[in-house]
Amino acid sequence: MCIFIKIIHRGVIVISTGVDCNKFSLKKLEYSNSKPINLLFVGRLIQRKNIDKIIYAFEEIRNLIDCNLTIVGDGPDRKRLEKISKDVIFTGVVNNTEKYYKEADIFISPSQYGEGLQGTILEAMSSGLTVIATNTKINRKLLSDERGILIDTDTKSIVNGIKKAINSNRVKIANNCRKYVLDKYDWQNKVKEIIEVLK
Repeated sequence: MCIFIKIIHRGVIVISTGVDCNKFSLKKLEYSNSKPINLLFVGRLIQRKNIDKIIYAFEEIRNLIDCNLTIVGDGPDRKRLEKISKDVIFTGVVNNTEKYYKEADIFISPSQYGEGLQGTILEAMSSGLTVIATNTKINRKLLSDERGILIDTDTKSIVNGIKKAINSNRVKIANNCRKYVLDKYDWQNKVKEIIEVLK
């Protein structure tokens, strides 16, 4: 995460991280009941990211709904996580995460603690995914007004969040997310903010 901070005589100005909205462009919004739902996690594979609960939720819901789960990233928990399910796709570290956002439908981020503004959530929103994320202060701000779904960190809540996402108006959510990120977090606007502060 990149945060710009400048201390001035009136106080401290903080400019949050942003997202490259050109790179993470809006995916093609076509949904079909005949195609599987593609679930996605992107991030470091560590305990506080709560990835094991995503896998348990996937194992439960795949008996009811045709879906896939892809986990993009690496970390010390990878070997343990790979043992939970043989049907989850682990990509390791990739150079083109935007490709995986384009192929996914629902992004899941049920971190247990210690998260501020997550760049991966902004990338998913910019790409038009329906985001399911932990009910934290920053996520309540990001995902309010029909921009996503807030959950608790347990498996049952994640399962319910996936069901709610599948049955939601994902085209509307995608357009809401894209507009919000363009207005608030596009790096082009962030650069203008930084230049204005430096004057």
